[in-house]
Amino acid sequence: MAYEYHVIPAPARAGKVKGAKTGAERFAQTLAGVMNEQAKDGWEFVRSETLSAEERTGLMKTKTVTHSLLVFRREARAVDAAPKVEPAEAPRARLSTQAEEGRAPSLRASTEG
Repeated sequence: MAYEYHVIPAPARAGKVKGAKTGAERFAQTLAGVMNEQAKDGWEFVRSETLSAEERTGLMKTKTVTHSLLVFRREARAVDAAPKVEPAEAPRARLSTQAEEGRAPSLRASTEG
């Protein structure tokens, strides 16, 4: 089975959630909301990844930052295969050479008729 993948940044902060008492509960609810939004479009949660990347901080400086990402997948949608169209065959060129003794040959192209 073939899949297509969708990667989005994980929420950095918890949103306001009614009834959540701790920061962990608010963050869990925020994360669940993001995952449910993606599920509405047919995306299945696969995993969370933390990856490092270099980002530019000035003209010549870079720093390494980490990004938290959420990975989703769904079955690849079948794409109707367009009929193959063969390109029109270009006329073939015929090369011939002519050279006087002691000189480099010159090439001439002529097309077949």
